[in-house]
Amino acid sequence: MPWATLGTITPSIEWQTFNLAVTDTETFRIIQSWSKRPINACTIAQFFPTFQAQTGFRRIYPNERHIILDLRIPSEFRKQSIITRSIQIRRRLPEVANAGWAVEIQAFY
Repeated sequence: MPWATLGTITPSIEWQTFNLAVTDTETFRIIQSWSKRPINACTIAQFFPTFQAQTGFRRIYPNERHIILDLRIPSEFRKQSIITRSIQIRRRLPEVANAGWAVEIQAFY
């Protein structure tokens, strides 16, 4: 099963949505890069457009290693075949210095 890239985002204080919607996978890989190590954190969430709701909030910190994330689809949603969602991200704190922080998310299919 290959990894499919959902996109790369420079985190901001506002919620941003990765380009591609995700269907039925719950395993994701996060790859980060920066020009200057950021002193910050991001929150990642699932966004279900059917309900205009977010679930599965996870905090990530700058890390040189890839991070594997498990974002479960709520069982009530799965029972109703609501499995398509987007992944969103936002920075937790205002950026102190221009770190050039980029976060790529990949889905495992």
